[in-house]
Amino acid sequence: MIREARQKLAAKQARVGAWYYGLKLYESSIIYFESLVQEFPEADVIPNVLYMLHDSYSQVGFRAEADAVRDQLLARYPDSPEAQTFDSEPTDASGE
Repeated sequence: MIREARQKLAAKQARVGAWYYGLKLYESSIIYFESLVQEFPEADVIPNVLYMLHDSYSQVGFRAEADAVRDQLLARYPDSPEAQTFDSEPTDASGE
């Protein structure tokens, strides 16, 4: 029951972060996503949250933070659909 309750709390927090993300209020989405990753590191929504967190950091120009989140996603969830998107994306502006 505790695991199920934690999954529901994580999903709710992810929805709030995604709402801000959808409104392009990236700074607010970062707050929710970072908190979610810290509080619920094993939640089922984490791969998607890490992907949106990476994009949020990228949108506000925090390249180092975006790269760290990408690396975390690739290390923890290498087979996730979110991690697979990075196979076709360049890691920086030079295409490397």
